[in-house]
Amino acid sequence: MPSPFPGMDPFLESPSVWGEFHHEFASALRHDLLPHLPPRYFVRVKHRKVMETLSPEELGAVIPDAAVLARTDAERRANPPAPGSALLTSPVHVELELNLPDKQFYVEVVTVERERLIAALEILSPSNKRPGTRDRARYLRMREEYLASDCHFIEIDFLRGGERWRAGTGLERTYRILLHRAASRLHAEVWPVGLRDPLPVIPVPLLPGDPEVALPLARVFASAYEGAGFERFVRYGEPVPGPALAGDELAWVRERLRSLSTSR
Repeated sequence: MPSPFPGMDPFLESPSVWGEFHHEFASALRHDLLPHLPPRYFVRVKHRKVMETLSPEELGAVIPDAAVLARTDAERRANPPAPGSALLTSPVHVELELNLPDKQFYVEVVTVERERLIAALEILSPSNKRPGTRDRARYLRMREEYLASDCHFIEIDFLRGGERWRAGTGLERTYRILLHRAASRLHAEVWPVGLRDPLPVIPVPLLPGDPEVALPLARVFASAYEGAGFERFVRYGEPVPGPALAGDELAWVRERLRSLSTSR
């Protein structure tokens, strides 16, 4: 069954879902690209190990609010310890930020001979966009290495949160795809994608003399979503994962889910 959204599905941004989608989307990119490449090229999916920092909110935990703390204090005052007894106090149960091991997948187009890197396709993860983290610093260094080399670089950003690479003005949308061609590092091609927009067809450049390959991201997304059966796993009855949507976008998401649920 297809996703209920015309483009990127915001429910896939949930920390409990994203890692699985990230892997499936990278694999779908390879399977879509490979048949359209000349025989001299190969596509491989690679991964790097990271420590993903997740907040209690991202983990779906409930943090005690001021009312919980006040109630705990009131119970402590109402039940003081007996004179001479050991002081026993009731703890406040809180949720902590966790560092969890994770994998980030990316796709490379290489030559069969000597495995020369021709195009790198990076699918951003939350830690790539979280300011002040070691993983973001490492990703930025890696991106600089790509841009200092002679390979083409494609950055696919399907995450609403985090810090985004500034590129152009007036182009901010919910999601974004960016292409840096090896021969033109001072310029980039950007596809801004709104929440209600279908995903675009983008080019994947190759070596000079070889025609670029059209990559239909909508088809890749559908292959990843339907092939892995995400409709069974995604909790569409729960609130949209953060960051919070604007009022009109949230209303559109709710109406779309409501209309689709009644038509199925």
